[in-house]
Amino acid sequence: MRRTWLWLFFTIVLAGTCYAGQDVDLASQPVDISSRRLEVDEQAKTATFSGDVIARQGDVTLYSDMLILVLGEKEALEKLNAVDNVRIVRGDEVATANRADYDLKRQEIILQGNAKIHRGDNSLSGEQIMIDLTTRRSVVTTDAEGRVRAQFRPQQGGE
Repeated sequence: MRRTWLWLFFTIVLAGTCYAGQDVDLASQPVDISSRRLEVDEQAKTATFSGDVIARQGDVTLYSDMLILVLGEKEALEKLNAVDNVRIVRGDEVATANRADYDLKRQEIILQGNAKIHRGDNSLSGEQIMIDLTTRRSVVTTDAEGRVRAQFRPQQGGE
């Protein structure tokens, strides 16, 4: 049973975590996860990687202190939760947050706690960034005292 759902994770998880729709072939690429510890709880249907977690698939790399995989019915991967010091990197795109939750059923990613996305010189930040992978809609929010921030640099020379 462990092999079945861990293999499922390795084949699909990182394909859409922050840059969905950009590279369909990414989902077919192998995933390499390293951490200091792995705990599998078959009864709770979770696998928890902890301690300097690095997960790579193709040109996407996810770093965090903890990565939790949650299975639903029929051993299908339902959720992926990266916790503490989360950083997702693909080329010049970098997303950071205190936590990143990916709900595969809802096709939704939520970056929480000091959430930031950088692409080259452009950036977007808030307390939370929600990305709907189905509609390709994003919503950035902040707490009552905070402000959403965006910085966009115009392209030079018709690039």
